[in-house]
Amino acid sequence: VGIVLNPTSLFDVNTSTLELTATDNATLVGANIQLTASSETGSIILDSKDNLSNITLNDDGLKYGLLRNNGGNLTIGSADQDMIILNAQTLDATFTGTISMPSDTVNTTAKDVAGAINELKATIVALQNQVNNL
Repeated sequence: VGIVLNPTSLFDVNTSTLELTATDNATLVGANIQLTASSETGSIILDSKDNLSNITLNDDGLKYGLLRNNGGNLTIGSADQDMIILNAQTLDATFTGTISMPSDTVNTTAKDVAGAINELKATIVALQNQVNNL
C-alpha cells in the first residue's frame, strides 16, 4: 500500500528521499495519527519556514497552545499569549505571568512564588527582631 496521486494532485513525491511535498497547504486527517521515529537515534522534526512561524496545538479547531522560535528562543504559549520564553544562551526561563503553586506543598499561605518569598522574608525579619530583643 502506498500513496496514490492523480494528475491534479498538489503533492510531489521524491522516492529517493522518501519525501512528500505539498505545493500548497496540506492537511493530514485521520481518527488517530501517529508519527514514529523508529530508530534509537530517530527524531521527529517539525520545521516551519521563518523565524516567527508557529507550531499550533489545536483541539477540534480551537487553538490552545503554540510553540515558536522567537529570535532563537523557544516561546511556549497558551492560545495566542506568550507564557514562557526559554533562552538557550543564558539558560533563563522568563514567565510572562504569575507562577502559581499549590498551597498544600509549600509551608506558606501564599499561592504564588513572590507571595511565598515575601511571607518567608517577613518571618525571618520577625525572628531576627526576637533574637535582637534577647
